[in-house]
Amino acid sequence: MLEAGWDPRLREQMFDSCVLGVDPGVANVGLAVVAHADRKVSLVWAWNRNKVSALEVARATGAVMVVADRAGLPVEEYGPNEVKIAVTGAGNADKDQVRDALVRIHGLRNCPVQADAVDAVAIALTHLMGSRMRVAARTSGPTQVRSGTR
Repeated sequence: MLEAGWDPRLREQMFDSCVLGVDPGVANVGLAVVAHADRKVSLVWAWNRNKVSALEVARATGAVMVVADRAGLPVEEYGPNEVKIAVTGAGNADKDQVRDALVRIHGLRNCPVQADAVDAVAIALTHLMGSRMRVAARTSGPTQVRSGTR
């Protein structure tokens, strides 16, 4: 857990260029850290654990969320189709297509082969790809919608 002397200002230096992707499966969990700098994305670390119970996966996911909250880090969640569309362009992509897109389209080297670790990488990349749009949406004013009928 976090040390008693944690300084929240360190978050900006340590975490702003990294995203932790968590894929909490029913009996598997995948974790990945993806970094971005100078318009390039790189895989820092990936981990996969199989044959654990759903309760253990839920505990691990909850622990990650608590630590992130205590460190002042935002937590975002994405659905499977949202991740597949962001990474491959198709909401019905299978696991092999997701991994292939991570390597070929997004240029990630050393992409893991374990499905849950691949999903965690894809989740982190989805967040990175959408973060600018979310910031813009939060800071922009109301937009006017024009009807096509008169």
